[in-house]
Amino acid sequence: LREKWLKQPDEPGAGLRLSESELAWLKNHPTIRVGVDPAWGPIEFLDSDGNYKGLSIDYLKKIETQLGIEFKIIRENWQVLIDLAKKQKLDLFTCVARTPQREEYLTFTEPYIQMPAGIFAGDDVAYISDFKQIAGEKISAVEGYAITDYLTANHPDVNLVLVKNPEEGLLKVKKKEVFAFIDNTITTGNIISRKGYLNIKLVGEFPFVYAQRMGIRKDWPQLKNILQKALYSIPDADRNAI
Repeated sequence: LREKWLKQPDEPGAGLRLSESELAWLKNHPTIRVGVDPAWGPIEFLDSDGNYKGLSIDYLKKIETQLGIEFKIIRENWQVLIDLAKKQKLDLFTCVARTPQREEYLTFTEPYIQMPAGIFAGDDVAYISDFKQIAGEKISAVEGYAITDYLTANHPDVNLVLVKNPEEGLLKVKKKEVFAFIDNTITTGNIISRKGYLNIKLVGEFPFVYAQRMGIRKDWPQLKNILQKALYSIPDADRNAI
């Protein structure tokens, strides 16, 4: 899949083998409206100066240069971004997991980031080897996240408490308003470290893997193909640097 895409050096899409129709599509769509989670560091986040940073943003900037177009980030919270995407007022998500719910309005590239999910609870909680051990307990999860779609579809009996962002979910654990918070281990660990939540720890794995992709509005298959070629073309050295 990782073939070397070659193209004339002075055209948009330089370094990629884009078809004439794909080149024409890019010229007709010079600005792409992008949804980025403002509270999902270190993958993507809004820093103290109001700038979007993170792993997915580094990929986005590299692809923006490759394609010669502008990615315009829409500054909203995650729940609003999901609603905009459903109404086709948003064109692209930088980093999302594919779920049956999202397939109704998005199409997806292949995964370019993978992260395990985990159960986070108070430091007095013993290791949880089976999710059934905490059946009936209040569990916080972020509204609109893939893990929440998974929980709703596969564990309808769970006592789910929806929150707006991961920090709110962890704060409910800290205040003992819920028993645990479930999300991926990388971004959650980042928040715990940054906020100094020393009384919260990873207490178990959760059988879900965040296979993160770029999510594109479903009526724009051309953009999906273009972005996939762009992702494939990024050298391993650049991926490792990111």
